[in-house]
Amino acid sequence: MTTCPETVWSLAAQRTAPPVLQNLHEHSNKGTRPAAPSVLPTANGASAATKKSANDKPKLHVRVECAHDLRNMDFGAFFGNKSDPYVVVRFGAEEKKTPVIDDNLDPVWHEGREFTFTIPEEPPTLIELEVFNSNTFVDDTLGKTSIAFSTIPATGQWLHRRDPLVGKSMVTPAQGELEYEVMLDAKASSGRHGPAARGSTARAVGPGMPAPPPEDMEPGAYKVTMSTAVYRTSTKCTDRDVVAHVEQGQQVQVEEVMNCLSEERVRGLISEPRGWIPLMDTRDGFRWVQQIVRQKYLVDNSWLKSPCGGLAYRFSKEVKNKDERPGEQGGAPWSSVVVGEDQGDGWLKVADGRLLPMNIQGVPVLKALDDGRGVDRTTAQAEDELDRLYRELNRRMEGVKG
Repeated sequence: MTTCPETVWSLAAQRTAPPVLQNLHEHSNKGTRPAAPSVLPTANGASAATKKSANDKPKLHVRVECAHDLRNMDFGAFFGNKSDPYVVVRFGAEEKKTPVIDDNLDPVWHEGREFTFTIPEEPPTLIELEVFNSNTFVDDTLGKTSIAFSTIPATGQWLHRRDPLVGKSMVTPAQGELEYEVMLDAKASSGRHGPAARGSTARAVGPGMPAPPPEDMEPGAYKVTMSTAVYRTSTKCTDRDVVAHVEQGQQVQVEEVMNCLSEERVRGLISEPRGWIPLMDTRDGFRWVQQIVRQKYLVDNSWLKSPCGGLAYRFSKEVKNKDERPGEQGGAPWSSVVVGEDQGDGWLKVADGRLLPMNIQGVPVLKALDDGRGVDRTTAQAEDELDRLYRELNRRMEGVKG
């Protein structure tokens, strides 16, 4: 008797978002979540929906509730006391935003927080929410999160989320969490279009039929965002199969990704400690891990003005634990480009495992370069210059106070 149809995915595998799924042991830290949709899209759903008027088309609803422990980007008298956050919600080319709440690192929105989007025939894959700090000139990002459109059940009920904010401004990485709710009209279950309606994500998958995991689930480095057990097996995991645990904040290397349909899980085989961990619950999109992306960085001395020839590598996350070898063996020269993984705590890990500090005494020394998503370099340079002017003015004003 077949236990569950499953597919092991490598870097070369086709990637798309799957349907949804289970294990009570893994659910214990997640709270109560809504049931999976009972009605799945049909092959003729898209053609039927095209005959509807705009008012009859299914809607996506997003409600922004609050944020927790946001990073303070407004230091000194010139800036004010605390960040002035607002949230931008994006669904494809359409975006809407909440009002600004002044001087608050734990804002709660009571007005202007609910948004409705008409679902197009080719819906975007993600709903994105980004928190900004309102400034006079250029608004800083305080971090962002997203949820896959294909993972939202079309039940007409609100799905509550509390997600960590990721990303970083030109100066510092994001911190904090965002609470929000999303809802799809019940009629959207028979009117979803695009990839879900074509059968790659929302239809049932039987034996012998490929079930691609979400497009960003692939072998690579991940950071654990929710502590979980490590299992000796990939399916039918019980407490007897637990071989170890990984804790929140720990980094793991995923060698294989498996989509186990009958258990509604995407799981990954990690190298140390050796075993399988849950990566994602495909019913509601909940994730136990966050992928660490390798990116290019400029080793930048424009703000620090160091007389040294470059930035020394470290053997640990201790500033004084330097690689003392001369030249490029022990460090990255200023204006050179390095490739590494942002650890989310102010350190960059390069390929050989050594580390570079992203800031020295609060001054940025590594600058992220264009990651291929079409960053406007002119805008980025203008933001750099404004950041530099802000810092310089703030230092002078604090000097006057002293």
